[in-house]
Amino acid sequence: MVFGYSGVKDGGQTLIVSSAEIKSKETVAKREGIFYDPKELKPRELREAGMETTVREEGQVLVLRLEGKLDAASAPSFVALFEEHVAPGAARIVLVDASGLDYVSSAGVRVLLHAAKKLEAQGGRLVIAGLSGMVARLFELSYLTHVFTVYASVSDALRELSRPA
Repeated sequence: MVFGYSGVKDGGQTLIVSSAEIKSKETVAKREGIFYDPKELKPRELREAGMETTVREEGQVLVLRLEGKLDAASAPSFVALFEEHVAPGAARIVLVDASGLDYVSSAGVRVLLHAAKKLEAQGGRLVIAGLSGMVARLFELSYLTHVFTVYASVSDALRELSRPA
């Protein structure tokens, strides 16, 4: 899959940067004199990277709906989105609605684990809802269902999370 920076270069040539070429900023900067930072993806570019997101508040719960692929291409954008909506030091519950995810790579798992660890250190927590298909199978086989609190659906999660402690 090709994604990333696409633009008109000198002489009218189109420059496409593939995922294999985005291993380091230096590599990209050296090639054709451009600079590419995955954390600065715009919504259109995020869709091209294979993932779309929707953010909403449900009471005290921040719901992040992910659709498509959470992989090496979209993981940096997830981190940027997470950091944009979770203030440092804030104890908060973040619900990842995974019902629209078709694929999660090891890079995707890593950013979810990092987000959960960061929230726990702040007194908050990350929960996941709506796993299905191959993504649910991945979570089961890798025992991630024992690492994360997982709910069958977003409505189940919101109902449980809104109960008084």
